[in-house]
Amino acid sequence: MFTIGEFAQLTDITVKALHHYDEVGLLHPAEVDPATRYRRYAAEQVRQALLIRALRDADVPLNELADVIDETSAVAALERHRANQIAARQAQDLAHQRAGEVIKSLAARTRIEDRDVAAQPFIGAVISLDESVEDDHAGIEARFGALHARALQLGGQPTGELWTTLRTSDRETLEMVICLAVDRPLEVAVADPAHVLGELPIRREIVASWISDQADLVDGVLHPVIVSILEELEARGLTTKLDSIRQINKPHGGIEVAVALPAVDRPRPQTSLTEARKGSADHGGVREDAGSRVLGNH
Repeated sequence: MFTIGEFAQLTDITVKALHHYDEVGLLHPAEVDPATRYRRYAAEQVRQALLIRALRDADVPLNELADVIDETSAVAALERHRANQIAARQAQDLAHQRAGEVIKSLAARTRIEDRDVAAQPFIGAVISLDESVEDDHAGIEARFGALHARALQLGGQPTGELWTTLRTSDRETLEMVICLAVDRPLEVAVADPAHVLGELPIRREIVASWISDQADLVDGVLHPVIVSILEELEARGLTTKLDSIRQINKPHGGIEVAVALPAVDRPRPQTSLTEARKGSADHGGVREDAGSRVLGNH
């Protein structure tokens, strides 16, 4: 039998660690003197202790060592830990890659402009964002298809523009309203809880457009044009509510985000793209109307 000090020397495990291993049930001493509480270890425990020390040097957590009693179980613990490390590293690599993609997307260019817009009747459908089955591109497209059919049933003709907006039905529930533009105001004889009928008034909107590569967008991250329009509104001393932001899906696959400006608002002088990029040798093949501005990297 060996004292705890002797056993520590043999196994290169500190006395403090041996006390801890005893407390957590990993490696108990062979016997404990009932009077002095001195611990003693048996020769047959040296092998297990050496295996534990080797695995701890490989950063195998204590909670993965409970079954280590011989070389076979030690190999299993080591391989299991290695697999966990590889999976964690892969997850970390993906997180680093995604972070880089998010940074790139937020640095990309968006166009900001004011537009005078005519009144626009629409039909909409409300989706609770708890409805995960609808919380994807295919689900939204299916809802737009159903809206198209419903508009025709009500005698309206869809005009093509599609948009979504978010709203809160109470303090905790977030809803998405998907909308389809129609050629005239629609009416129903009986209330239809599944659909929303309305008309956007004549208005001036501030519009942010994505003019960078679609491949730069990152799924599951707030669209950069929404970030741009929120920053632009703040720069103008304006505030907005969530349900005032329209995300417009363009026919070619692009995205615009629009917010109606207050009637008393007057657009501040804006720098045209030509002026903003005067002196630049590379125009990147982008041509904008005067009165619009391009934000982001040039």
